[in-house]
Amino acid sequence: MCEHGARRVVAAIVEQAIHDRRQAVTQNLVDNMARPSRPLNSVEAEIVTHLSSFFCGGGVEAAIEAGNFNIDIESIKRKSIEPLKRRKKG
Repeated sequence: MCEHGARRVVAAIVEQAIHDRRQAVTQNLVDNMARPSRPLNSVEAEIVTHLSSFFCGGGVEAAIEAGNFNIDIESIKRKSIEPLKRRKKG
């Protein structure tokens, strides 16, 4: 895989992880450390399984380094705990 393609894959992984964590925060599935905030059913557990290790165990740092991105890790982490905004109906 070319370097550009590899960077795109890493970027997609980080973007999806941010979205997944924001979704989990919005649904009150995780706390600010991405740990389950209540007992979870199997579907909910699958959603949050790797969020804690990615965001609090060095995963996001490794991904940013591997992709050679010049992005502030703390800003990624702050964004990832923002609840998703609800869309207005109508």
